[in-house]
Amino acid sequence: MNLDANKLTAVILSAGASSRMGYPKALLPWDGAPIILELIAAFEAVGAEVIVVLGGQHAEVEKILPTSVTIRHNQKWKTTDMAASLSIGLDGVSGPVLVTPVDVPPPPASVLRSLTAQKTPCVPTHNGVDGHPIWADAESIKMGLKAQPLNQLLSAAPRLSFNWPGCTKTWNTRAQWLIHSQFED
Repeated sequence: MNLDANKLTAVILSAGASSRMGYPKALLPWDGAPIILELIAAFEAVGAEVIVVLGGQHAEVEKILPTSVTIRHNQKWKTTDMAASLSIGLDGVSGPVLVTPVDVPPPPASVLRSLTAQKTPCVPTHNGVDGHPIWADAESIKMGLKAQPLNQLLSAAPRLSFNWPGCTKTWNTRAQWLIHSQFED
């Protein structure tokens, strides 16, 4: 895939095993649909081409994804980290990109529009806590990941404060999911 540098791209990272959750995170219900479908809808609503990186439970997740999504596989998901999945997701992508893990609430269109109006890179925050999705330049992230982790690459990036607590929510366990799935935007 060689995406147009002027086209908005979103990468959803969903290659983990979800072992602490005990259930594929991508399939967790959110507003009546699997969370991954809600994330895809949020990004597509602002005109993004969506790439989903899968690994563990890929067969279960793949069968529900819309045809508009580009699917990539991290074949080494058991032995690599999220940075490896991000590199796979960014392969062939140039220009600005939104990046998020699958275990976060879908961002409202207003948040995505505000974020993408900024220069890259930019990290959304709520009450001083960093969140998702990040807004970055694909080429800079690909080059930077060769030398340092993503959090270090983004350490000096401007922060954009939102009155949306969802940008800081994430879940790794069933207990966290039960708490966070109840919050209102």
